[in-house]
Amino acid sequence: MQLNLLMNKWIPVRVKSGRRKTIAPWELTVEYAEDPVLKLDFPRADLNSGLIQFLIGVIQTCFCPESVFQWQRFYDNPPESGLLREVLEKEADAFELAGEGPRFMQDLTLPQEKKKSEVFVKGLFIDEPGDNTLKENKDFFVKRGRIESICPSCVAAALYTLQANAPSGGQGNRTSLRGGGPLTTLILGRTLWETIWFNVLDRSQLESLPCDVTQPRKGGCYPWLAQTETSEGGRGTNPSQKQPLHVYWAMPRRIRLIFDRIEQGKCDVCGVETNIAVTRYWSKNLGYNYIGPWEHPLTPYSKEGQNEPYSMKGSPSGIRYRSWLGLVERSQEGASVERIPARVVTVFRDQRALSARESGAPDYRVWACGFDMENMKARSWVEGIVPVYEISKDLRPKYSAWIERYIQCAHSVANNLRKAVKDGIFDGKRNVKPNNSLLNALDLRFWSDTEQQFYQTLRGLRDSLEGGMDAPSVEDRRNWLLSLFRQAHVFFDEAVGRGEFEAEKHRRVALAWDQLRRYNSLRNRYFRDTMDLPKKAS
Repeated sequence: MQLNLLMNKWIPVRVKSGRRKTIAPWELTVEYAEDPVLKLDFPRADLNSGLIQFLIGVIQTCFCPESVFQWQRFYDNPPESGLLREVLEKEADAFELAGEGPRFMQDLTLPQEKKKSEVFVKGLFIDEPGDNTLKENKDFFVKRGRIESICPSCVAAALYTLQANAPSGGQGNRTSLRGGGPLTTLILGRTLWETIWFNVLDRSQLESLPCDVTQPRKGGCYPWLAQTETSEGGRGTNPSQKQPLHVYWAMPRRIRLIFDRIEQGKCDVCGVETNIAVTRYWSKNLGYNYIGPWEHPLTPYSKEGQNEPYSMKGSPSGIRYRSWLGLVERSQEGASVERIPARVVTVFRDQRALSARESGAPDYRVWACGFDMENMKARSWVEGIVPVYEISKDLRPKYSAWIERYIQCAHSVANNLRKAVKDGIFDGKRNVKPNNSLLNALDLRFWSDTEQQFYQTLRGLRDSLEGGMDAPSVEDRRNWLLSLFRQAHVFFDEAVGRGEFEAEKHRRVALAWDQLRRYNSLRNRYFRDTMDLPKKAS
């Protein structure tokens, strides 16, 4: 079987007219003016996330802009598909999915290894239940037997997604270069080409990553073109041993796909009829062990004191406006933890941000996505879109400081709501264990339902500061607090006031409600000080 991931058609997409079609990477700009490709169309969110990162890596590797001016040129006038085909063809030998020699993202020497395991293809999917889960019959929500046979297109997408996001796998199965279950943040464009191009660095930005540009193509850029640097004996791979482009092609897992020719069958992921399927693959532990100060341009990081930065992770609370600081702007969390946006976000803000102020729309949007992991287990896939109203660079510190105040107040109201509902429903004297799923759902809804108001407030804040004011108006600050209070009171009534209950509970609910109202007040010193309100605010 032959499938070259740069030259052949294998990527499902949707175009502006609504049609679904399959393209090769060099066809990203075909019919760009009339019917452009808008988005990827795999049936799984994790594969769409993995494949957009694959395409960013392809364009970054094969079509890297030499300067900010060249980047602007191909933003204004996207390259013709013929030019893309010409430049991608030069790297095509590294992107063969099958065959006897080097294979994309697959271990070169694994077929000759005596000690290797044969694994069912479901093992490529991070959210599939593991062997221990199946043995103990704990696959309640993600059932066994969903994925047994998949087509070459889906297996290529799954392979890249696993290598780019690999969680802790136990027994020496290494995590991704970004650590287990990293969060990815991308600038969203109007078309697929725009989204890719918005997240491509120019040459100087790429080469400023903590790597060595003189490292060879085989191994230094594409690890599967050379013998795997195993981590036996504690050996690790640090940035100085690899090219900057290696971050897009890191290969922590030792895998070799097994292709079977069948009479006819359906892919368990996309449902497409296929006569070539993958049901198993070879695997061995102790692959590349990425250590040291690696930086992936598509991932935000946290840094604690003098320690090396670590990638931000997906969270069960999802991606809401509470995450704005850290995803879009550098911020301090507590006394020692600094949150650092992905490099592509910082570069876009500093050099490329566009203004949509006349339309009232956000200037651009940041898409954040990833798995919420608990050690080796994927609890859920989380993603969200964060609108950004950009502001002059010299006003950013003041802008961020006020955003932090808004979010701090929302955190305080959300925590108070959670406590009030807990006190109103659960009887502490009888040691009834609180229903965490109910409280977590309440928390999620609070952040979701106050999100639109937050972004309206953000826009007003930007306009106020750029209009020459030192701070948002007192009225705007009061309105933000009052909107938080209203939502908290509504959610309390809905959560606590349902159903019939005895007289004893009436008293408990009344006390909890009183505490909620007393806390959620403009007279509360915490809110007055945080939002710098006049002392007579009521």
